[in-house]
Amino acid sequence: MDSQNTQASPEGSAAANEGGARKDGIRDTAFSENRKRGVHRWTPWIAGFSGSFVSGVLERESRRSGEPLRVLDPFAGVGTTLVEAVAGGHDAIGFEINPYAALACEAKAGVLGYDAGMFADAIARFRAWADEKAWLNSPPAAEPPPAFATRAPFFSPEIELQTLACVDFIREKTDGWARKLFDLALGSVMVGFSNYSYEPSLGTRAGAGKPNIESADVAGTIERKLRDMLGDIVEFQADAARNGGPGAAVVHRASYMERSDRVAGGSVDAVVTSPPYMNNYHYIRNTRPQLYWLGLVGDPSELKEIERGSFGRFWQTVRAGAEVELAPGLPHLRELIDELRSRNSENGAYGGPGWANYAATYF
Repeated sequence: MDSQNTQASPEGSAAANEGGARKDGIRDTAFSENRKRGVHRWTPWIAGFSGSFVSGVLERESRRSGEPLRVLDPFAGVGTTLVEAVAGGHDAIGFEINPYAALACEAKAGVLGYDAGMFADAIARFRAWADEKAWLNSPPAAEPPPAFATRAPFFSPEIELQTLACVDFIREKTDGWARKLFDLALGSVMVGFSNYSYEPSLGTRAGAGKPNIESADVAGTIERKLRDMLGDIVEFQADAARNGGPGAAVVHRASYMERSDRVAGGSVDAVVTSPPYMNNYHYIRNTRPQLYWLGLVGDPSELKEIERGSFGRFWQTVRAGAEVELAPGLPHLRELIDELRSRNSENGAYGGPGWANYAATYF
């Protein structure tokens, strides 16, 4: 098993030589390239590793074995590892506890199974529907998610009306893989026409010194994203046809820590992953709008369940609890956590004791 963990390889960028690869064949891990890379760019994400890094690892390992690989990403995020595995003709399995990230992972990893003509027709129907602007005369059936509470209105009234109408179209006119692609398109652009923004954490536009967005072409914004996705599907499928047999991917919306029994012993050739950073507050909270508006959660209790099940746990679920002991076998790390616990103890859960609990739980 070849485990590549970007957090354990901080020299990735510094050691990169000309062409973006080190002497051992490992390419630059910088995530920023995914923002312009076909399929990977379908939804913005705050962190991760690059598609070219993953493809370099898989190319190296497949040369060693001489055959397609079985690849695992136990913290799959929005699917960088799985997309590159499929592109290279490998089979992959991923686990992801955040339902919105898992939706993105499923939609992207399934790219070889889509009928581009059918998808183009669905986009055309969406455009024709949007041109009618029926929501101006008949209120949408969809309603804002009642449990989605924000400090300021998430959408301005005109934009909320359009968004609800688009939700109606997606629910009534799409299904199967097309529904996933339409949901992902909406999820990927919705913050852009909201009164919130990523700075990089999700916060109000007013708090960032920006004006609220009172008017926008919601359907047109979604359509542009859908057409970008269509172009990526056509290109990805053509590349896969030229480069050999397709791979396949399976995504589990579950914690690998709890459901690793779904991976048969001895069935994995390579692991390419990066566990969530020791700041998973943003990992769930930054996707609250998508989780609620796409119907992936309906109640704050579901959000808390995800937070409690997330790798390393969620800061607020452990900071004020009983003192968390570090598992044995890491004496130097234990010394560091004990030192952390002693700092600013007068601040209780918000001082060293809270941070020590968080760090001990993560490690």
